[in-house]
Amino acid sequence: MTTTGTRHLKDITDSELATLIELSGMYGVKQFWSEIKITEIDRLMFDNTICIDYEQTRIRDGEVATATMFFNYNELSYHVAHHYPYERMSESHSVCERTQMFLWFLAQDFNVLEMLTHAPVDPKGNISSYTCGYIVSVRHTDWFDFEHAKYFGPDDKKAAQDYLEKEKSEGRRNRLYRIVDENIKKE
Repeated sequence: MTTTGTRHLKDITDSELATLIELSGMYGVKQFWSEIKITEIDRLMFDNTICIDYEQTRIRDGEVATATMFFNYNELSYHVAHHYPYERMSESHSVCERTQMFLWFLAQDFNVLEMLTHAPVDPKGNISSYTCGYIVSVRHTDWFDFEHAKYFGPDDKKAAQDYLEKEKSEGRRNRLYRIVDENIKKE
């Protein structure tokens, strides 16, 4: 695999996390709100996710707005829970959606290619594939739990999704994977 840098995203520094918030745009407009102040960083609450609590003060009346960014460095994604006074949750965003953020990661010598999923590229249309089934299991950065994986047939995607939701509701961190049979035609 080609690498883009030497650093792993899990090793991002606290000051770089402040820059990440700035690049995300998930804060109050600085014409009306103060600079962002990080109040806490938790690297242990969730697997592969760094939780960043931050706040801003509204300039006109001193009202303090608080939020938490959840940066999943394993999936190159983030979302923000805005607490007070605007209680809402943002959608999940990919780092790749924000070109400036993605280029910033590259400039900081992070190996972001290791976190991107790779799909075969075939401009001539010689690759065909079909789904052989689905697996619900736990996968971390360096291992896949085959022992506790549950297999579903190619027509059972809905059943696999329902099982995944059941597992999540019981506190398990499973994911749904599609099994693909690739047929590469020789020219």
